[in-house]
Amino acid sequence: MGLFTETLDGWASWCRLFRSLTAFEPLVRGILRREGLPCDGLVTAAGPGTNAVFRAGRIGELVVKIFAPPESGIDSPKDYEIELYGLERAGRYGVPSPALCAHGVVEDRYRFAYLVMAFQPGEEAGVALRGMDGGEKRAFARRLRALIDRLSDPPFEKGEPVGLLRARAVKNRSVENPRWAKLPAALQEKRLAWLEERLPKTASPEETYVHGDICGDNVLLAPNGQPVLIDFADAVAAPRCYDYPPIVVDLFDFDPVLVRAFRGEQPPAAFAADCLTGLFLHDFGQELLETACRRLLSCSTAELQGDYPFGPLWKAVCRLAE
Repeated sequence: MGLFTETLDGWASWCRLFRSLTAFEPLVRGILRREGLPCDGLVTAAGPGTNAVFRAGRIGELVVKIFAPPESGIDSPKDYEIELYGLERAGRYGVPSPALCAHGVVEDRYRFAYLVMAFQPGEEAGVALRGMDGGEKRAFARRLRALIDRLSDPPFEKGEPVGLLRARAVKNRSVENPRWAKLPAALQEKRLAWLEERLPKTASPEETYVHGDICGDNVLLAPNGQPVLIDFADAVAAPRCYDYPPIVVDLFDFDPVLVRAFRGEQPPAAFAADCLTGLFLHDFGQELLETACRRLLSCSTAELQGDYPFGPLWKAVCRLAE
């Protein structure tokens, strides 16, 4: 009898099971035993997401992330490779992130890739920011900018999954991306024209490693006040500005104090242009665009008109950053 005895036959079955202790507790304990880690404590489900995540160990000091196998209907082996690389890169360059304790693949009823990380204490930054004064917000934004610069500055090296990260970036910006396909055709043309004008045709020194989803849920405020990055599964090879939209829209919630501190010495107009470039490249850009239009312009994307439909949004971000 294997450790995992349930049947997976598509996305619906995975959604029903991925937080189930009955389904996953034997597998979690088996992974910990295999790695020589404490496995005799309480196992609990740990938050929403796509993959199966559980706290375990003697006192909940470990987090076990089990990636959905192909039978779930999603392509998680690539997510595993990319997230493993992100954690290793963060550790290599001194970017606060959960410490990686073990990783590997279990051949059970299904092939389960997994990561075991040290539990990272802290408050979700999106929540913590609401209770900060102006000085605390500015300090947080500057620290965050320094961290993502430190993560992105080192060039890619031989053996790193650059091809996989580039392929994901190309897919994200494509007109065939099902998320971007929701955009009206006229705006889709303007979006692609914007990128055509501002991005090189091939990889260049602008291309770097970016986290991909620095939102309110994926940054923790550690007890020492340091921002900590988690969940590297959406990383891509792209210009650094790819990370700006989820930061401004979700993490900062359009707070001008945070935006101004984060942009640093970059002129507001240039920062706003970078935000739009990152937005038009981003896999979740269509949803972020809808939120930005609703919050900053009090309209939907379908109401953007004219030869320069994104001009009002650029101006609104400029005002935030001034």
